[in-house]
Amino acid sequence: MIIRKWSETDSLKSLFAIYYRMDPPFILPRDMAKREFALQPFDIESYIRHLAFKDETSLRKYIKSRTPRHLYHSVGIYELPSAPNMEEKGWQGSELLFDIDLDHPGACEGQIVDDECLVKGFDSARLVSRIVRDLLGGKPLIYFTGHRGFHIRGICEQCMQLGRDERREIAKLVRAEGLDVSILFPNKRGVRPAPATPEDPGWRGLAASLGVDLRVSGTHVGVDIDSMVTEDPSRLTRIPGSLNAKGGLIVTPLCDSFTPGPQISPFRGTLDAKATKGLDPTRILGFEVSLTEGEELSLPASVALYLYLSGYVSIIGGEVLVRRDPGWWPVQGCDWSP
Repeated sequence: MIIRKWSETDSLKSLFAIYYRMDPPFILPRDMAKREFALQPFDIESYIRHLAFKDETSLRKYIKSRTPRHLYHSVGIYELPSAPNMEEKGWQGSELLFDIDLDHPGACEGQIVDDECLVKGFDSARLVSRIVRDLLGGKPLIYFTGHRGFHIRGICEQCMQLGRDERREIAKLVRAEGLDVSILFPNKRGVRPAPATPEDPGWRGLAASLGVDLRVSGTHVGVDIDSMVTEDPSRLTRIPGSLNAKGGLIVTPLCDSFTPGPQISPFRGTLDAKATKGLDPTRILGFEVSLTEGEELSLPASVALYLYLSGYVSIIGGEVLVRRDPGWWPVQGCDWSP
């Protein structure tokens, strides 16, 4: 696709439409007929919710007709997922969902969510994954949201029927709210508490895995998840393989490692851009970039689109090649079966 005059409504929509017409790989739940689906098209500001599809073919047909900025399915399963309200849907249970947003104050240093910040976020996601697996007995699925954070789905049979109160307690566990270190390290007179080991239960073992000594005053543990997401059994989660229009990147399923790079963007080629504000030297998708307000420069299409959608550049022109699968599929090293 050659871009001579950039328009987000037309140009970005055209790039997304090309991607979805190529039938890129998705990861969908096996029981998708019982899930609510939702999307935000390019031509309206609101979301279209309460959608239901009997299979992947019907879903793909629909999104080709309504190119989505964002695409979701529910963590809940329902008897009638297309019903217009929760009472009529017939709730049958919900997976756990954890949301790590790296744009929160204190999450990362710097002007933009860069590669270093994403790697730190992935480390936090892996910790949540371990809590799901080791403490809750569930199957964790981690994915990059395509912009500035991570979702962790917890496939946990014994958790499916939990209500808001129970899910709130799980969120507190992950955030380590109210953690009393003195209980973890009982201090009897004349006896020095044993150091924690990764094999210890609860936060003792988790902290040891991170190399954190909970006996040190002021030590902070826990993961800064959005508690409201975990509490709500009716939440939607992004579909792995879809695109996030806030960053122009793929919602990418992950396993044991994460190196931000071109494999999380379907866009190749070079775009000409003009900086709308300055940016100190920053690594984005494996590419080192710095900006001076007003300068014009050529950038890899994936980086240019990310900076454009983050408010740092305007697009002047260039050429973009859209790839169906830039290299993330199949997921290597872990079980990502629905």
